[in-house]
Amino acid sequence: MSKFLAFANIGMTAAAKATKSRREVDEVFAELNRDLEALGDVRLVVREFHELPGISAAIQTFMNPKQYMALAVESTSNESFRPMQIARWKQPLEGYPCWVITEGEEVACEDRRSLEAELGRLLSSVKVGQALTAAIAAGRSNGEADPPGALPA
Repeated sequence: MSKFLAFANIGMTAAAKATKSRREVDEVFAELNRDLEALGDVRLVVREFHELPGISAAIQTFMNPKQYMALAVESTSNESFRPMQIARWKQPLEGYPCWVITEGEEVACEDRRSLEAELGRLLSSVKVGQALTAAIAAGRSNGEADPPGALPA
């Protein structure tokens, strides 16, 4: 076997492992969102955000803002609800390690177990609790304003 064919086989093995790892991360998010359905029309997603502090959205479309990936809470039934960023997210092509970044803390998740543990820790935080509450309330009102002082049911 030529030395280049051996390298190609190594790359193909690495690609298969990466596909398996990325699929596993997707499965963790799918399971998390199935569990969140019990709360209401809410889900946790990985999505792209743009960073241009202090500049209006209209002006940002004409500029080249810095892009990054983040975890966000969104309403599944109210399209007018703006997704709420709860943490930044980094994931390499290889799948693992992926990183959850919150207010100065960067946690590397090396496998499914550590990813589930970190997402559990994140879900139990005040910030995420507030985001979930807001998204659920938005889904229930479906864009209609709640009366003053109303709390989510």
